[in-house]
Amino acid sequence: MSDMITKLEKKMMFIVNPVAGKKVMEKKLAEVLTVFTKGGYKVTVFPTMDKGDATRYVKAYGKDYDIICCSGGDGTLNETITGVIDADLKTKVGYIPCGSTNDFAEYHGLSMDVLEAAKNIAEGEIKAIDIGAIGDKYFINSAEFGAFTWQAYTTSQSLKNYLGGKAYLLGALMDLNRLRSNHLKVEMDGEKFENDFIFGVTASSCNIAEKLLKSFCQPVIADDGLFEIALVMKPNSVPDLNKLYKALKNNDPNTKFIKFCRCTGMTITTDEPFDWNVDGEQQTFEGTFEIKILHRRINLMC
Repeated sequence: MSDMITKLEKKMMFIVNPVAGKKVMEKKLAEVLTVFTKGGYKVTVFPTMDKGDATRYVKAYGKDYDIICCSGGDGTLNETITGVIDADLKTKVGYIPCGSTNDFAEYHGLSMDVLEAAKNIAEGEIKAIDIGAIGDKYFINSAEFGAFTWQAYTTSQSLKNYLGGKAYLLGALMDLNRLRSNHLKVEMDGEKFENDFIFGVTASSCNIAEKLLKSFCQPVIADDGLFEIALVMKPNSVPDLNKLYKALKNNDPNTKFIKFCRCTGMTITTDEPFDWNVDGEQQTFEGTFEIKILHRRINLMC
């Protein structure tokens, strides 16, 4: 028996989305497993077949492993982390990004090279990161609402370039009569306010949301225990619409129509159900629900 085999003392759960992206992992799986084995891991592979499989795998078997690793896109990672939190595990998490959207990896500086990412998991360091929660859902990137956020986030070019998402926001403002709004009562860190809002974004770590917020002097910090939140109020007249449009176009934070805040969380109350984009998945919320931060909840290997 070789020395390498006798040193396989650590156990890894490796969740693989075989159809993610261009099926990169299908071609590289043997090489990735070799990297993990050389790193001292005895690896068990769990291929996903249906939506939610990663969460179910982690909740059922995650407690038996020293590290839980997944490969796929942000959706696979979200499912994996959801399983870790739901099962109340403190297990280290590894991520090999190979999906069609890898916003999380880009924000956190994870390698997009499959083998290099595997090596960083096997030999890297732990980085504790914040996770967002909205109602009973978790998000690793951001949560947004508004009549046009869904369109912006289902356009691949917009996912790669924040100007694309901002273009949708600016474009939607061109027609005041067609703007949809949600009447919300909001409470955050003791402050209460109520208004009609056409757009909102809260980010724990997200390149697109970060660039949009940063353009208004609102940096996103992934492990500070705070949300970065932007809420855009509905303009009720053409002059107000012009003011909001100019503020957005010129990255001017000094406008009464845009409310920025950095806080530990917020509670929202609404009389009607409305849709949110939570890490690229459409979720509907109504009544009173809470958005909160889970400070440094996930130990990410990178």
